Amino acid sequence: MTTSVRRVIIIGAGAAGLAAARRLREHGIIPIVLEARDRVGGRVHSVPFPDKGCMLNLGASIVHGAEGNPLTAAIEAAPDISMIPFASNVVIPRPGAPPMSVDDSNRFIEAEAEALESLRPPANPKQGGDSIADLIHPALAQVAAKYGIEAELMRCNIDAIVSQYADDLDKVSSRQLFDVGEFEGGDYMVLGGIWGALHAFAGDAVVSSVRLNHEVTHITHSGADVRVRTRQHGELSADAVLVTVPLGVLKAGDIAFEPPLSTRRQQAIARQGFGVLDLALLEFSEVFWPAEADYLVTLRPSDVTDPAVLNDLLPRDAVPFVSYTTVMDRPLMLCFLNAGLGVQLEECTDEEVAGLFERHLKRYFPHASSTRPVRCRISRWLKDPYAHGSFSYFSVGGDGLGNISALAAPCLVAGGASSDISSPIQADQDHPSNAPALFWAGEHTHELYYATVPGAMLSGQRAADEILAHFGQLPL
Repeated sequence: MTTSVRRVIIIGAGAAGLAAARRLREHGIIPIVLEARDRVGGRVHSVPFPDKGCMLNLGASIVHGAEGNPLTAAIEAAPDISMIPFASNVVIPRPGAPPMSVDDSNRFIEAEAEALESLRPPANPKQGGDSIADLIHPALAQVAAKYGIEAELMRCNIDAIVSQYADDLDKVSSRQLFDVGEFEGGDYMVLGGIWGALHAFAGDAVVSSVRLNHEVTHITHSGADVRVRTRQHGELSADAVLVTVPLGVLKAGDIAFEPPLSTRRQQAIARQGFGVLDLALLEFSEVFWPAEADYLVTLRPSDVTDPAVLNDLLPRDAVPFVSYTTVMDRPLMLCFLNAGLGVQLEECTDEEVAGLFERHLKRYFPHASSTRPVRCRISRWLKDPYAHGSFSYFSVGGDGLGNISALAAPCLVAGGASSDISSPIQADQDHPSNAPALFWAGEHTHELYYATVPGAMLSGQRAADEILAHFGQLPL
């Protein structure tokens, strides 16, 4: 059977778009990949810091679980990139107090993990009407009593897990504790930059083919093909278009669709959460924190009431840091700027941020000769016009998995209106479809590993398979 060359456009060159482009190329389709930024990688963003000899991450930065994780496989296959397991935690319970020992800190964090684990089904069959905050505090109190831990410190430290959800826990549905996939294994820091691993995974042919500075503004999918209009480079057409832009871009309405997206998809876009997790890379003149720590967290319990002290502290109950000292022998830290803290610091210059960290850290390390970073750089994902935030989460009261299903479903035009169709598409090699279609990928479209780079990669592969099935080239 003779088949015509199929034209595919992929919008977005992040993890999902690159994974889809690689899969399509493996099956003989060379897609056009459009990227609004002047770089490839999307929210996977590695930068030289503090110098060209050191690549650190301002986007995705931690690998959660190694076994079966496609990101782990990509890292292992990439040159000069490695994963280092987190082994030593250090908790500083309040300003001016000595740090807990590594053993006590590890037990403290393990107790908190036990409290979170106690909320999983069948112990708690809640369906999403409650927030994580509604459920976690009674569990923390029980675990604190069980192990003789100061309950107020556990209450503070739970603020650190906001980095897993990108928004405050009273906004995140409790279903996110349950309806999420986890790879086996611990957590790892990545040396050499995650972007290098993603580049190696996608391959030079895919990466070099990306058309940079191509910002898409309109998609029309009502005619014989799908037409994609860009702000700078005119209009392109294709038989199928894969949309992999972040959920924040869809929420902002930065791309106009004609005909409009289905009501179901528009509701899912509105209802699914999309939060902010910024990162700050910090270089100091010397190491003044416990040198053995991989992970460090400063706590602000409610008994800290001195206005002068509070004025110097960053406004979170827990401020978590990753220390690179143990693996790089350099005075470098990464700080997670959770939710409102990230939003606040995005309004500051890097110099102003350095001053805030100087004051905060001086309260926890009063004997340090200097706590001012000599170099500081933060990510500013909320202000990024091609992201509008960091990653998705389940909002309180929302149908998280139902939203993902709606966001992932391909859509065709039927009767002049955009109509979602079930995913996956059934392939028919003898009767391939000629109908133009929109397909969707990104971390916000993966039902098991949403809000992660592995989820984005897997969603791109799934969407590529849907496109191939639509063309009758690959049975799913």
